[in-house]
Amino acid sequence: MDLPMAVLVSLLVASVVIASPVTKGKHQGTSWMQCKTSRDCEMDECCVALMKSEVKVCKRRPQLGNHCTPTIMPGIDGRCPCSSGLTCALTFMDNMGLRDKYQCVLVPDSDREFEKRRQ
Repeated sequence: MDLPMAVLVSLLVASVVIASPVTKGKHQGTSWMQCKTSRDCEMDECCVALMKSEVKVCKRRPQLGNHCTPTIMPGIDGRCPCSSGLTCALTFMDNMGLRDKYQCVLVPDSDREFEKRRQ
């Protein structure tokens, strides 16, 4: 097999894997199942765009204690919001703001509970 044919076969195999709607293998929290909206994904997933492409896949939502990134438009930047009942909160901030750490935490039930956690 010459080099151009090997490249062609590799590209063909990769396109079939990405385009397959029934791919079940998990890799870094992504099921690789194609989607149009998050309704096409499992309950613990959301539909995200792959780096500046029109292809969207289902990706696992961060769980309690997992790293997260605050986002205004979930799915557009390739990231999912935290799982249901959780919110992405700043849990550590250095003096210069260069090493801020965000994690998925429980949504406070009330203002009193929120105040308790701050103390």
